[in-house]
Amino acid sequence: GQFLNRLLEQPNIKLFGMSWGNTLNMATRFMEPMNRPDLEITSVMGGLTKGSDVNSYEITTRLADLCNAAHSYFTAPVYASSMASREILEQHKEFKGSIEKIRTADGLALAAGDMETSLLLADALPEDIRVPDLKEAGAVGDIMGYFLRADGRLVDHDINARVLGIKLDDLDDLSNVVVAAGGANKVPIMRAILLRGCVDHLVTDEHTARDLVAASQ
Repeated sequence: GQFLNRLLEQPNIKLFGMSWGNTLNMATRFMEPMNRPDLEITSVMGGLTKGSDVNSYEITTRLADLCNAAHSYFTAPVYASSMASREILEQHKEFKGSIEKIRTADGLALAAGDMETSLLLADALPEDIRVPDLKEAGAVGDIMGYFLRADGRLVDHDINARVLGIKLDDLDDLSNVVVAAGGANKVPIMRAILLRGCVDHLVTDEHTARDLVAASQ
């Protein structure tokens, strides 16, 4: 929350993207209100179909209210029902406009999901996707719905071709990409994200940081 305060107080941050999850939900609970009517907060991932404090729509709205900022939504589920469905949706003018908007953001706040306690596994996976199959493919967790191997590469699984949103490689062209996560269960996916080199800032706790250093050695 303190990190987001410092970042969003910067006048050069005009469009900021927000993911969802427990960590980012709690971060907004510990922020100080600010007055940034020139700022826009947008969701960067599809949302859950049910209402929840950790859903992208609720978190985006809460952060915008805290900043006295405008807000907008990426109105889509996290995953398409098939790769063919994703290709069709990508041709829609509204979908293209949302994606291009996110790609111009001055910063993003993202979370990391593990393979045991992740809300994405519980509430957002398509019905035809089985967690054991993702683990067998080598998945150690996800970022923005994309599942990674321990070495930071995408797993060889159809799920990564069904994500509705920006590509993982798009993060390489963005500034102020923040990933916030903590806990021993998150170390494998956090290490994979760092190995991939797709984020600029890591926000975590001391114990997790020490575990990450130990894992890298």
